[in-house]
Amino acid sequence: MLALILRRLALMIPVLLGLLVLVFVLTRIVPADPAAVLAGEQASPEQVAAIRATLGLDRPLHVQFVRYLVQVASGDFGTSLYTHRPVVQDLAERMPATIELALASMLLAILVGIPLGAVAAVRRNGWLDQIIRVFTIGGLAVASFWMAIMLQLVFSMQLDILPLRGRVDAGVPAPPFLTGLYVIDYLLAGNLALARHALWHLVLPSVTLALPATATIARFTRSSVIETLQKDFVAWERAVGYPRRVMLWKYVLRNSLSATVTQVGLLFGLFLSGSIVVEAVFGWPGLGDYLFSAITTADYQPVMATTLAIGVIYAVVNIMVDLVQARIDPRVAEQR
Repeated sequence: MLALILRRLALMIPVLLGLLVLVFVLTRIVPADPAAVLAGEQASPEQVAAIRATLGLDRPLHVQFVRYLVQVASGDFGTSLYTHRPVVQDLAERMPATIELALASMLLAILVGIPLGAVAAVRRNGWLDQIIRVFTIGGLAVASFWMAIMLQLVFSMQLDILPLRGRVDAGVPAPPFLTGLYVIDYLLAGNLALARHALWHLVLPSVTLALPATATIARFTRSSVIETLQKDFVAWERAVGYPRRVMLWKYVLRNSLSATVTQVGLLFGLFLSGSIVVEAVFGWPGLGDYLFSAITTADYQPVMATTLAIGVIYAVVNIMVDLVQARIDPRVAEQR
């Protein structure tokens, strides 16, 4: 198990370096000029050139990249041109919001997707399987921004039962910082009313993010369970009269979760990187909203730092997925 972790950690370095190279080049070839944005529309070409020299943007591309790598190695991710604060400080404040949203969405997707997939496999080609199939196809086809707006219109504007935007209402004090996750921090502080208040704000954005993930998990679980039901050990357990329900949930499902667990790791990374639109629609103050502001203002430093942070979290989550797979099926650790 330790060897598996060490191999995965060693693979993180070239992956993250490649990610940095890709994002660095992409941010430099876009037509937006951060020096011009910072200088303003009325600035002269000389003023823009002076700002470019101050930011080091007039140097060759490889020199800029090496300089940035040295900064990152020392823990310096630069200063945001938009917030005028160290990027590390901005990330520390916004990352817990995105992690809370991603965890809530993933928990919802797992709790709904795995049972749906298992039921669809057991009732294969029946009416219940057909209904679940329509749901999964729709979940994958619907655009997140459209679903977010529809949920706001129905549950916030029309029915007025769920909050429209934000982590909490305006004027509600944030909980004492313990984990950065509002629901948990309110609970740890003993404030059940505000914990419920924060949980209600979490419902709509987490449902929006969880819908396509639920469909994906359900489809992979269905396929895996159908394949497992055809194995010899299932036929033997049926022959000896093993209870069907116990056999399904205790043995069949456990032997079917390897592919699903892999998808969970991939989906968690998508939650982190794909939450930009959802966070923008719901006014959720996380990494997605921060990255959206940085992109629209040509603020390179937050774009690079946020991408790197998401890449690190994504890599760590995939290592955890490998550990879970090895726990479910010890043969995974031997194969990897």
